[in-house]
Amino acid sequence: MGYRYINLTCSEIEILEEASKTSNKQHIRRKCDTILLSDRGYDIISLSNLYQVRPHTIRAWMNKWLSDGINGFCIAIGRGRKADIDSSNTTLVDAIKSSIALNAQNLNTVCQELNQSNGMNLTKGKLIRFLKKS
Repeated sequence: MGYRYINLTCSEIEILEEASKTSNKQHIRRKCDTILLSDRGYDIISLSNLYQVRPHTIRAWMNKWLSDGINGFCIAIGRGRKADIDSSNTTLVDAIKSSIALNAQNLNTVCQELNQSNGMNLTKGKLIRFLKKS
């Protein structure tokens, strides 16, 4: 089960070695090294023990390499939690600013007003995070 290997060509080895040495991203360097070690005869179990990840993770890295090449190692755009308050929504941002101008000392009141008028589930913490970002 853990005896899958990736056989690389000379040009692929050069690409992976270059990315392993020069990439600014640690996760890309790590995945490149994993594929290079697989080419040198390390099996999935050995690689998972070496990098302290599950064998499934090593298989996923191998599948990404086979399907997308080096571009498969990049983190996809849009990953992570989305913001509760969209800064591009100008009407909402203007409503927040005007409400804060009226109740600058009490953000709980601001949250209650915005929740009632916009049907949101806004908390004081979310509002503070939004204000720090903008």
